[in-house]
Amino acid sequence: MPYDLILMDCQMSILDGYETTREIHRLYSQPPAIVAMTANAMKEDVEKCLNAGMDDYLSKPVSKAMLAAMLERWSRANRMRHRQMVPLSAIVQFPTQKHWK
Repeated sequence: MPYDLILMDCQMSILDGYETTREIHRLYSQPPAIVAMTANAMKEDVEKCLNAGMDDYLSKPVSKAMLAAMLERWSRANRMRHRQMVPLSAIVQFPTQKHWK
């Protein structure tokens, strides 16, 4: 697998991010980590991403700090050290758009 991590846009025009994620899992026995990037920030949206096979979730707009934390968390080296990973979004409450000024 040539990629360590895929940042997946959930609202792509031809094949949405949910179907794309399912297809990646179908094609590869050890797919890279897939992190959703979407403006949809409701709990149901997070669950939809995780149910589609995405490993974690970032709500737009994304800060540099949030992106850096996600990249570090899901890097191949870090995943090899910690086999039982849970989504960072399940542990850390990232600010939503209403918190931005």
